[in-house]
Amino acid sequence: MRTLLLFLGLCCSMVLNAQRDYREGWVVDNLGDTLKGWVAYPSHEEGVRQCVFRRHASRDSPSKTYDAGLLKSYQVDDAFFVSVLLPDYEGNQTLTFAEVLVDSKVRLLRMGDFYATQQDGRVDLIDMREEVEQDELKGTEVRKRKGLLVFLNRITQECPAVSEYLKKLRPSVQERDLIPIIQIYNGCLGAEMPRSIVYRAGKPWSAFTFGFFAGATAFQTGFSGARADFNARQRFLSDVEFSNVQPLFGAFAYFTSPAFANRWGVVLEPTLQPYRLSAAAQTTLSEGIIERYEIDIKMINVDLPVLLRYRFSKGNMHPFIDAGLQMNWLIKVDNSFAVDREVKINGYRNVFQESGPFLFNLKNNQVGFTAGVGTIMGNESRIKPFVLIRATIGSGFFRNEVVNPEKNSAYFLVCKTGIVF
Repeated sequence: MRTLLLFLGLCCSMVLNAQRDYREGWVVDNLGDTLKGWVAYPSHEEGVRQCVFRRHASRDSPSKTYDAGLLKSYQVDDAFFVSVLLPDYEGNQTLTFAEVLVDSKVRLLRMGDFYATQQDGRVDLIDMREEVEQDELKGTEVRKRKGLLVFLNRITQECPAVSEYLKKLRPSVQERDLIPIIQIYNGCLGAEMPRSIVYRAGKPWSAFTFGFFAGATAFQTGFSGARADFNARQRFLSDVEFSNVQPLFGAFAYFTSPAFANRWGVVLEPTLQPYRLSAAAQTTLSEGIIERYEIDIKMINVDLPVLLRYRFSKGNMHPFIDAGLQMNWLIKVDNSFAVDREVKINGYRNVFQESGPFLFNLKNNQVGFTAGVGTIMGNESRIKPFVLIRATIGSGFFRNEVVNPEKNSAYFLVCKTGIVF
């Protein structure tokens, strides 16, 4: 209980101390006036939604939130956003902040899953959608980004250097390739490369989110069966299986980068996970000898899944899949094993009781493979809910020693829900 309270206290402390990361920056209002001060350093998703500004570094300095209708642009550290009328695929225009990835004669802009170029005030959308066509000769499906091909064909006619660069990218061009393509294109238009400023591209992990979760784990674990050198009691107990459903609590950190279009990332999920292995069984060891067993093993473990995640984007839903390794450390155990041994002698029933730790020793750590699916909900809110389901197969809880079965395994099904900041 003390460990659980300390863990929850740490999580609460992290929430209470989680504050915006203010850095020196500036905003340009619609009158063209530049205000210098301190701007909250945003993730891409928050940056296209709003700008939070205050005049002084002091925490007591009041902050003001601007949307795209109130500012022409703002910059904080290596992040630069401009207010634009961004067209969508249907031709509708939305006034929004767009992040400037390349600033030069031709700018490269990004807003969520949309990319666009801006030249002399004109904004042109780069259509990154994939279309599926059927190759009748091969009988296979072919995925093409026709809108992207139209854009590339246009700029390669003006800039042969882009055509040479594209030969290195076959078979396909990804979102991350747009930055060097626009840089090369600006060079053909006479913009000097040192003046082609690339924002937030030099950091390998420039996007970071975190959150907290709670949930439940359903698990089953057991042994592979008895060995020849086991005594009668060990042979019976080696066939006992444990299953239960237990709560869990934890936090996570997600690291990604514009270099991977903010789709691929690494997730760390430290989790406080209690387990309880309990069972009651009875067996007849020999004629006249019956044994009844009560097993109750209470553990508190720290689980650490280390995962590779891929995020999709579907409007207000952001589904994802992930897979990786789950490491487990035993930090506390209460091991109880009780035996009632009934022996019939000369027609009388004699009961002998014994107690102690379970016959098979517990591991201090273990490793398993885990994979899951989930979704993050909402775009506009700073705090977004998420749910996920994950399955894990591990090497089991019991050590492989002389008095243990040769191998054992454990299976887990985890359901988590929480919030992303």
